[in-house]
Amino acid sequence: MVTGGRGIGAETSLKAAGAGWDVWVNYQENAARAGSVVANIVALGRRAIAVQADISVEAEVVRLFETCDVELGRPDDPNETRRSARRGRQRHRLAAVR
Repeated sequence: MVTGGRGIGAETSLKAAGAGWDVWVNYQENAARAGSVVANIVALGRRAIAVQADISVEAEVVRLFETCDVELGRPDDPNETRRSARRGRQRHRLAAVR
């Protein structure tokens, strides 16, 4: 799973797809932009899904995982990318505990 359908999130999604991963693209507001990222991933021969969710809301995160589990299957290596306010670079990995 990559959060964000633009900027670092979009780049990370495409790199993951290029490395052979199927990708969950999470977006908060811009479905068209997330859909474009999904289309680019599919063009690389990978499966992808865009799911709207505010990851600061626990119930939406649960819905995000449930939706993606049904559509793409449970993840082997879930990732979250975020821009660090101090460093402005990819820096955080999450391990899903379920």
